[in-house]
Amino acid sequence: MILIPGLLLGGSIGFNQYTASRVATAQSDVDQAQVAAHQRSAKAAASLQARQAANAAAATASAAQKSQDDAMTDQGYSPASKDLYFRFAPDKNFTCGSVPCAAVYIYTFAACASGVYIAASIMDGSSSVGFTNKITGALSAASDASAMLENYLGYGTSFKITDVHCMG
Repeated sequence: MILIPGLLLGGSIGFNQYTASRVATAQSDVDQAQVAAHQRSAKAAASLQARQAANAAAATASAAQKSQDDAMTDQGYSPASKDLYFRFAPDKNFTCGSVPCAAVYIYTFAACASGVYIAASIMDGSSSVGFTNKITGALSAASDASAMLENYLGYGTSFKITDVHCMG
């Protein structure tokens, strides 16, 4: 009978050691899960901060672009792209030779090392009857140019700008 309590006691000690080991393993698993959750939370917070910073930068850039567009449209220019604007010159500022023509003023805030391409439809009323185009010389940032669009067709009464872009 003495052996039985010892066996029971020994069995009980083994069970307690097994249970303690399982509790320690479970606690380690919980700790690892908490660390992983904290890391995911920190990554999510950093991602949110990055998105918020990008949105704020985009809003600032958009406000600056709107301000630039407003300043140029106040001077009669139309936006062709982000930093490129155009407008027709008043008739009194140029003379045409033997063919109908129109002068176009270009202003760029960005450099256009290969010039600015300007294309226009030659219009007869609301119908396009032909086209004309020009390329300006190279332009540095914050500079302007002018281009003469000419109508060699012999018909058509006006020009409608269809494309203005920096050539590079």
